[in-house]
Order: sequence, then structure tokens, then C-alpha cells
Amino acid sequence: MIEALFKVLYSKLKEYKLENVFYDVEMPLIPVLAAMELQGISIHKKTLSELRIKIQKETEVISKEIFTEVGEEFNISSPKQVGEMLFEKLNIRKKGKKTKTGAHSTAENILSELKEKNPIVRRILEYRENTKVVSTYIDPLLELTEKNNKIHTTFLQTGTATGRISSERPTLQNIPQESKWALPLRKAFVATEGFKLVSFDYSQLELRLLAHISGDEELKKTFIRGDDVHAITASRILNIPESSVTKEARRMGKILNFGIVYGMGPRAFAKTSNITLDEARRFINEYFRRFPGVKKWRETTATNTKTLGYVEDEVGRRRWFSNANKWGARAAAEMERAAINMPVQGLEADILKITMAKSHSLLGKRGLFPKKASMILTIHDELIFEIADDILEETSREIKKIAEEGYPISVPLVVEIKTGRNLGEMEEFKP
Repeated sequence: MIEALFKVLYSKLKEYKLENVFYDVEMPLIPVLAAMELQGISIHKKTLSELRIKIQKETEVISKEIFTEVGEEFNISSPKQVGEMLFEKLNIRKKGKKTKTGAHSTAENILSELKEKNPIVRRILEYRENTKVVSTYIDPLLELTEKNNKIHTTFLQTGTATGRISSERPTLQNIPQESKWALPLRKAFVATEGFKLVSFDYSQLELRLLAHISGDEELKKTFIRGDDVHAITASRILNIPESSVTKEARRMGKILNFGIVYGMGPRAFAKTSNITLDEARRFINEYFRRFPGVKKWRETTATNTKTLGYVEDEVGRRRWFSNANKWGARAAAEMERAAINMPVQGLEADILKITMAKSHSLLGKRGLFPKKASMILTIHDELIFEIADDILEETSREIKKIAEEGYPISVPLVVEIKTGRNLGEMEEFKP
């Protein structure tokens, strides 16, 4: 039975040219993820319990303020009741989007547009953020922490269409980064006595991969020179010297840079950057004039995906889009955005997986795993190790070298290291 299955599946691997992905990326990762699951990460439950109480008290205050402002109580956790309160009783906007059931949509992007116009909307978003942190992160962490005060999450190697690693019970890949509760929450992830948590975080990995994959010479030169890519983009689209780029202009350049990777259009760019639609169109056109290689790559990727029915990254990982040439306008636009993002996010996942396998192998060959050093977590473009204090400097230096040179591309990869006794209080470290 197994032999018969192997023949069928192996023929598919060859047919779709996936041998490299399977043998060079995915197979070496299996023992790494198994070791990470067994090793686990230490949790300080008291920190979580105290944070839970603090958030709940704040949430109660927010609830009372909302009820006082509107003059009655309602279920803030109910999208339907929130929609009725905002759009019918308070009439904060006459025309709004509706859900399939006919209820007023109170999706985050819709409320975010209105939060500056009405303080109640801002408080509702704060209420939602608080309840999400408790229900999605704190409660599962408290429930799943074992008697030895460790969490043993389950890593999903093939859990996403682009190859990124995900996890469940609990989910640790999406620990919030922008939330005001991000650092307090991360403080609950702690190192064992005599060890440090060490974070290896790729700097602007997606944008570096965009430069590499698109082959755009100007974008590649920006990274090779070590320039501030967001300031460069702002200066190009605004036609001003780099020295004149303000903090707000740089922020707009950052939004556009990452928006290009995710196929963002002018409407989304206008909303996110608080500019007019005409300005958004003009800035995007200017971006593509300044970085023509990116525009050509995007167009070629979209066309090839419609023709072939799939898109692949540099290593050969594929994402399929069945009958892509027959999709309606809205579905086709979604497909194009996903297709443009996949080669970047796919290669990003491949590089992280290759780095994980090589780093784990290094620790094994040095006789450091598991007693002196081990990889314990991956979050976004960040790999987190637990390393004994007496080997911290040398081991960190070797892992950094693997991360930056393990998969060479046409622009430098830069990895920033931070260390600390917990993930919320990490300091820059240069071994």
C-alpha cells in the first residue's frame, strides 16, 4: 500500500517539479519542528494572570463609558447590535456596507475609517482589541501551559498556501506586534534560569526579496547601499530630496512599499495614507516609473498566473488558481493580489525554513542541542532560540551567519539580534 502511494505521489512531485521544495526545504524541517514542539517554551503564568485582570478592568471602564455616551446598554460583542447602535440610533454615517444577512457591517476596516469622527467608534475598537487579546492569546496560554510551566504548541508545516509555518493549540505565529498589549503579553514568554531568549529577526525581508525577484536595479541598489528604503521611496514618489523626507512622508513610503508586495491598489493606499484617490494614483504611477522592474514583474506574474493557472516561487513552490482566466472581475483582482504576493512570501517561507534546518543541524553537530541551545519559536520573520549564557556570543554569531548567508540572493540579507530574559524586554545584541 505504502509503495503504491509513494509511486503515485512521487510521480506528482516530478510532474510539478516540486522535488527541490520537498527534499531541500520541507523534509529537513520535519525533525526541527518535532524538536521545537518537544522542547516547548517557558511561560510565566503569574504575568499572564495579572495582565488578564488589568485588561478586564480596562474593558469594564470602556463599556461603562460607551453605555453612558449612548444612553443605554447593549452587547458590544455583537456586531449586529453594534451596527444598529452606530448606524441607526446614532446615525454616524447614512450609507454603510451591509453583510450578506442585511445587517450593518462593523468590520474593523469600516470602523477604523470612522474612529476619528466619533469617539464611541474608537472605544468600540479598543473594547474589541482587549477582548481579542484575552480570548485569543491569554486564556489559551493559561489553559494549555503544562505543570512544568511550558507551552508545547503544534507547528503546521503545510498550514498556509504560501508555505509559511503556522501553529495551533495555541496559535503563536500571530502574537500581536502593534497592539499596546504586545509587549506586556510577550513578557510572559521567559527563558530558563541560566539562559537567554535570543531573537534573530530578518530586517525588511519581504522588500529585499521583492528587489531580488523583480530584478529592479534601482531597488536592488537601495539595499546594496544600505539606504533607508522607505525614505528613498518617499523621496522618489514626492520628487523631493531624501534630506527633506519627513516622518509622515516616510510612513507613506513604508505603506506603499509593503502595499506593492501585497498588491494594494490606489483606493486602499489612499485610505491607509489619508490622501486623496488622485494622489494615491499619482504616487503609485510615480513609484512604477521610478522602479520599472517591479511594475514589469507584477504584470508578468499576473499574466502568467492567468495562463498557467498557478504561480511559483524561486525554489519551485506553487500556488494553484483553478480556471483563473474565467474568473469575474472581483475574483480576478483578488487572484492577482494573491499571485503577486506569493513569490515573495513563498521565498520568505523557504528561506526561514532553510535557516531553521541549518541552525538546528549546527546545534546538533556542536553538541549543544538540547542542553545548551535550542530553537523554540518562529514568529513572522523572527526565529527565537534559548541559549545558555556561557555560549551566547559565539552561538549567536554562528546562527546569524547562517541566517544571512544560508540562501544567497542578489541583495544583502540583514538579521538583527536581540536578547533578554523574556520576549517583552529584549535588548539589541551584537556578538
